[in-house]
Amino acid sequence: MNKMLSLPLIILGLLMLPTTDFSAEKTQVERVEAVGYRFVDQPGKLSLKIPTLDFLKKGDAGAILIDDESDTDADFYYWESISGGSIKPIRILFDLGSDSELTCICLFRGRHFSDKKGKALIRLLGMSGDDKSGELSVFKAVVWDQAEKNELVLETGLSVCRYVELEIYLFRESGGFQISEVSFTGIKLQSGAETSLSLRDRPWVDCYGQYKRERWNSKIYSDAEIRELGKKDLLSNSKLPELPYPHDRYGGLDGTGKAFGLTGTGFFRVQKVNGKWWFITPEGNLFFALGMDGVLVKGRSMFMDKYSDAYTNSCTMKEESYYFNNVKTKYGKSFLEDWLRVSLFRVRSWNFNTLGKWSNEIAWHKGKSVLPIPYTFVLRLDKFVPMIPNRGSGNPVPDVFSQDITKKVRNAVEAQINEKGSRNDPWLLGYMVSNEEPFNWRLVRDILALDGRNWPVKRRFVDWFNEKYGAGWRKAAKRWGVLAHSPQELLSPVNLKKRPSNRVKKEMESFVGLMAGRYFEIVSQELRRADPNHLYLGNSMGGNCEESWRAYGRFVDVASIDNYSPVLNSKLFDRLAGWIDRPILVAEHGLTAAGRGLSGWGRVFANGTERAEIYAKYIKDLASYPYMVGNFYYIYRDHEIAGKDGHFLKNWAFGFVDVTDQVDQAMARAAREVHGMIYEIRKP
Repeated sequence: MNKMLSLPLIILGLLMLPTTDFSAEKTQVERVEAVGYRFVDQPGKLSLKIPTLDFLKKGDAGAILIDDESDTDADFYYWESISGGSIKPIRILFDLGSDSELTCICLFRGRHFSDKKGKALIRLLGMSGDDKSGELSVFKAVVWDQAEKNELVLETGLSVCRYVELEIYLFRESGGFQISEVSFTGIKLQSGAETSLSLRDRPWVDCYGQYKRERWNSKIYSDAEIRELGKKDLLSNSKLPELPYPHDRYGGLDGTGKAFGLTGTGFFRVQKVNGKWWFITPEGNLFFALGMDGVLVKGRSMFMDKYSDAYTNSCTMKEESYYFNNVKTKYGKSFLEDWLRVSLFRVRSWNFNTLGKWSNEIAWHKGKSVLPIPYTFVLRLDKFVPMIPNRGSGNPVPDVFSQDITKKVRNAVEAQINEKGSRNDPWLLGYMVSNEEPFNWRLVRDILALDGRNWPVKRRFVDWFNEKYGAGWRKAAKRWGVLAHSPQELLSPVNLKKRPSNRVKKEMESFVGLMAGRYFEIVSQELRRADPNHLYLGNSMGGNCEESWRAYGRFVDVASIDNYSPVLNSKLFDRLAGWIDRPILVAEHGLTAAGRGLSGWGRVFANGTERAEIYAKYIKDLASYPYMVGNFYYIYRDHEIAGKDGHFLKNWAFGFVDVTDQVDQAMARAAREVHGMIYEIRKP
């Protein structure tokens, strides 16, 4: 075992890049630590002591340089734990030097670690030294709550293993997490020549967009496998799926219109029936919307083509992605039509009854000829009106006090409605305008940084500030953390000198509510002018500012919101419903499972089965609330491992479908069952 005294330990982040590319990312590293370690040599036991490895803190990002106290340092890699709601796995890879028999692995937290909220999902992977694939197999996934126990014992069940990897997903609510020691027991070294395989030097994504360092049952290894899947999918999706309950043409519960004295208008509308809000179909029946977001094969540019030479310039379409190329291989010359039919049939077979956000780009016209299904249409304003520069508050918000803002919104709305020809389409559920605009106190921080000479919203803010505080403006400015010697100085760009108190946030939100009221009034007015037939579904509101929500409720038909809580946040929704007398639609809700090189959001589940169980419970709970009218699942397919929209930190495992266009059967079964009984749960 003396040989092990200099064994390499490598900490690998999810975003491990090839050596030639990593230098470009070093600017993102916020903190660097040198962590020393040593092995403890005992009979049948190998321990790694890491006395300072308490770096796993919520919000931390940085890098670890591991020094094994020998002549050779391990490599230097970027990692990130939790950023916002995004959860990136942290990987600790142990190279035992040669194949060994292991009985179990024990993880210990430090005795003096004060944070009692550490909680994480731990996955154990392994691979023998003579396995030339470089793919580690998953052996176990467990949750370690450090508030309950200081150690975690993982019985490996491994017969022979050279490489052992721990994959750590912090829970979002985790305050901190520490590993002070990792011990291997039952080690029996195997004889034989050592392999020259080095995992860290291997590519991390293959030519199909799959994670190379992990093995799973449905992984694809050849074009022939993909083509065979295409044949099976075309055959199994050749017949139009039917919803499992009596329904009208649009998916509404048949007979409920007559039972409750409802009338059809030829378009979707909303109405409260016996104390519960409902969509009403064009034929006049009750409808609870179960939508799938992002049913599209191209658009939103989910590609990182440069990471694979095999796919550089391999496609004549403007936008390329691993998923797109896999679909082309799968279906051949008629891939767009075949993919569209299979995808829409899949969605219907899972008993979804609506296409949610970002599905209309490809599915709208062709979708009606293949499988008519209600859909939503997201209108954009950012290309038509001046947007306030974002400093971390969220998506950009229009300057609602800018010159000709009403005319510009009118032009934006009319142009997009005319382009799609949606004005008289009975299949359109309604319009959303923009997405997740953050009408909360953080918006004021962005406004303060503007120059009043160029931004009308800044001038209106200064007027409001003076009107609100009058002679006491100086005390108010100090309370806010704004450095200004006169009201006019507020017109210049200023920054908050401290984080606002709850009182100051409430004061800021008074102005935000003023902005929100003007914004929703203009959009509602111009949307109804351009298309009086369809519903205004809001903007998937970002945040829960009371002033903004009250304004929201005055002008929208349906108050949409994005919420990713795995368990229905009843306190939040009850509070929102108390501010507005409008129905609420969850326009984005998704769950992520660990593995395959992808990241999680909010909470990462150990596997697809656990994720499916949580989804089914969530839908049952949501449908029972009287003010809810639907839920849209985000998103049809996983993000690509290299990232979404050119942002390689956004590679989340939300999808019902993976990068090779294969279905997560656990999610499909759960959705089919719970959606099929939606009106039994909802009880008209």
